[in-house]
Amino acid sequence: MNKNTKKQAEIFYLVHGSLYRNDIHTDDDSDDDVFDIKREFRGANVLEIREKAFNYFQSLLEVMLESKGLVYKSDEQAQEDLKDFYFTGIQDVSPKMLTRSKFAHLQDMGITVERDADKYLEILFCQTSEVPYVTKSGMECYEGFKTIRYFGYKHEDKKQEIVKNLKEEQKYLNK
Repeated sequence: MNKNTKKQAEIFYLVHGSLYRNDIHTDDDSDDDVFDIKREFRGANVLEIREKAFNYFQSLLEVMLESKGLVYKSDEQAQEDLKDFYFTGIQDVSPKMLTRSKFAHLQDMGITVERDADKYLEILFCQTSEVPYVTKSGMECYEGFKTIRYFGYKHEDKKQEIVKNLKEEQKYLNK
């Protein structure tokens, strides 16, 4: 290998999610009422790309807080202050939501899903050795993603998983 060629980090990061655009929610919310986030961070220096991913995630939280005239104090406070971006409390899921979400197969079974189940923002890491599969829409998906920061729906349920994943990530950061 040429000594001027930078070696790719063994992992990369993804900031990913879907959130509501505003705090007014109705049974007929449309795709226009939701915004999607997907940004990958790759490079030779794993600490640098990690920092960029965390800074980007943080800037998204701060922009949402600014839209409400608030400033960031803590993750817990942001979860409360920004609840409108990920929680409606609507249990009767509209057919439109079912067709655009990962829960579409449940419609045929007569099962309703909480509308907010796919509303979150997260940072994931993945080994670069993972081979992605490509969906019909052209999106690359990886099996080995691990969540290391999470904001949104049922955030309290993610805490143990995140601690476990941060320990796993540490193996790559210490190299």
